[in-house]
Amino acid sequence: MFIIKLDFLNSPPQMYFLGQRINKTLIGGFLFIIYIIIMMCVSTFYILDYSINDRYDIRFSLHKNFTANKEELNKIEEFNPHLNFSIDMRKLSNNLSDLNLSNQFLILDSNWSIIERNKIITRTPKDMSMIIVYVCLLNCSFEENNDTDLAYILNISYSGYKIDHQNGYIPLERNNDKYTFYKEFYFTSRTASYFEINWGAIKYKEERGLFGLFDNLFKRKHEYMSIDIDDIKELNTVEL
Repeated sequence: MFIIKLDFLNSPPQMYFLGQRINKTLIGGFLFIIYIIIMMCVSTFYILDYSINDRYDIRFSLHKNFTANKEELNKIEEFNPHLNFSIDMRKLSNNLSDLNLSNQFLILDSNWSIIERNKIITRTPKDMSMIIVYVCLLNCSFEENNDTDLAYILNISYSGYKIDHQNGYIPLERNNDKYTFYKEFYFTSRTASYFEINWGAIKYKEERGLFGLFDNLFKRKHEYMSIDIDDIKELNTVEL
């Protein structure tokens, strides 16, 4: 019978009998057909699951490294990329009105050069050290320093990123001007404050199984990474 010829499960006998090299049976043929059907069903299931369902299995872990050498990390472009920044300053009155701040307030970088407000500058995060000063030449009465001002606001806007787990190609789009992030600092004219900005990195690493062996061989990385301001710490405040 044809089904008997499909019996590929039985092993060859130690001694041939009547010229038969394999003891083919009807049950063995049926079992082989069932095995093929099961394998086809399993293969079809995995193909449909890959085509229809989400292609990402996201596993999250958070690492805080308090002993890292910041100077060494700043040399790595992924942790210290060039981003587009813009800076603005405003003041908040006691009646919660949001007003523009006087031009006598200047923003200076680490080279004592003036950073213009609302102008896009391209720098790395480690080069974004700045100081805010109030400049007066003749009349130094400091009119902004009165009871009508509740606080001053420093706004930093920078290139952000987009996370999309439904994306069919990559789950993380690197820092791009299409996505603007911003952070705000609050300060007053009655105190001198020192702030430290800590940047955090977010990284997606694709697990490619067997293909990962070829990636290591050809030194190809399937990683997607961006950075964002993690937290802002006020380290020191001095009354003026």
